[in-house]
Amino acid sequence: MSEAIIFPHLGIELKHVGRAVSILGFDIAYYGIIIAAAILIGTLITVLIARYTGQNPEDYLDLAVFAVIFGIIGARLFYVAFSWELYKDHPMSIFNIRHGGLALYGGLIAAVITVFIFAWIKRLSAAEMLDTACVGLLVGQMLGRWGNFFNREAFGEYTDGIFAMQLPVDAVRASDITDKMYENIIKIDGIRYIQVSPTFLYESFWCLLVLLVLFFY
Repeated sequence: MSEAIIFPHLGIELKHVGRAVSILGFDIAYYGIIIAAAILIGTLITVLIARYTGQNPEDYLDLAVFAVIFGIIGARLFYVAFSWELYKDHPMSIFNIRHGGLALYGGLIAAVITVFIFAWIKRLSAAEMLDTACVGLLVGQMLGRWGNFFNREAFGEYTDGIFAMQLPVDAVRASDITDKMYENIIKIDGIRYIQVSPTFLYESFWCLLVLLVLFFY
C-alpha cells in the first residue's frame, strides 16, 4: 500500500506518511498519539485559564478525567451509530479505535453532559466551567484534526482547488470514496489516487483563528 500524500498545486509530495510508529514491536497509531497530546495540551490550557480567572485548577483536572473518558465513549458511539454498515458484520471491531473512528459531535455532547453533572455534584457553575473549558477544547480540536490526516479520513469531496490533496485509493476506506471521486481518479506511477478537499486542514486553521479571537478577547 502506498504511503504517499500529495498536494499537487502546492508542489508538496510526502512519500512516506505512515499510520503508526513501532516501539518494541508494538504499533502505536499516530492518530492516538495526536489525540492524547491534544487532550493533554487542551487540559493544561484550561487549567492555566482557571488559575488566571481565580478558579480552583484542581476542579478542572478532576473534570478532565471524567470528560475524557465519557467523551471518548460518546465519540465512538456516535461514529458507530452513523457508520453502522462498517460494523454490523463485525461488532467486535466497535471496540478497536486504534484506526480512528471517533466523531467530534458525540464526544462534545458527552463532554458537555459530563460538565453539567460534575458541576451539579461539586456545586459549581456549569456555565463558568464551560466558558473556561471552551479554549482548551479549541486547542484540542485544532491539534486533534491532524489525526485524520495520518488516517486518511474525514476529507471532503473531489476538488481541483489550490489545496487539493491526493490520496492513494488503496489507503482509503472504500466507503469514503464517492462517485465523483471515482470519476476523477488520477494515476501516478501506476498508483491510483483520489483528489479531495483537506477538510482537516480547514477546520484546524478555523479553530486557530477562533482561538486567537478568544485569547485577545
